[in-house]
Amino acid sequence: MDLDQDICLCFHVSLRKVKNFIRLEKPVRASQISQCYGAGTGCGWCRPFLEKLLHASQTPIVAAPPTEPAQPDPASEPVRPGPPTLDAAHGEADELLDTAQPLESLSAQAYAHLRKTYVDSGRGTPP
Repeated sequence: MDLDQDICLCFHVSLRKVKNFIRLEKPVRASQISQCYGAGTGCGWCRPFLEKLLHASQTPIVAAPPTEPAQPDPASEPVRPGPPTLDAAHGEADELLDTAQPLESLSAQAYAHLRKTYVDSGRGTPP
């Protein structure tokens, strides 16, 4: 997802606005992000994403000491799914939401389609 795409589709709050708000205001709780143009106060779809953004901003980046790379065993490595696509969006929105995929890996179309699936399932009502 591009920085200029809306993360809160109800109130048209872009990812860039939310990231800047978190960087400048340093909210302690995800609910405080609602002060950024009402993000997260509409249908509720973006709340988990806002929480992930806040958590990522609070996690200190610690450089690991350099080590020799271990030889990977291909049989022991788990298979990781790729980013959700529009075709995958027809499934349960929560399953896609719970993946460890970063928000930036979703296209704006896939994100909007997942939100539509969420709202159509009766979980949220846009304002």
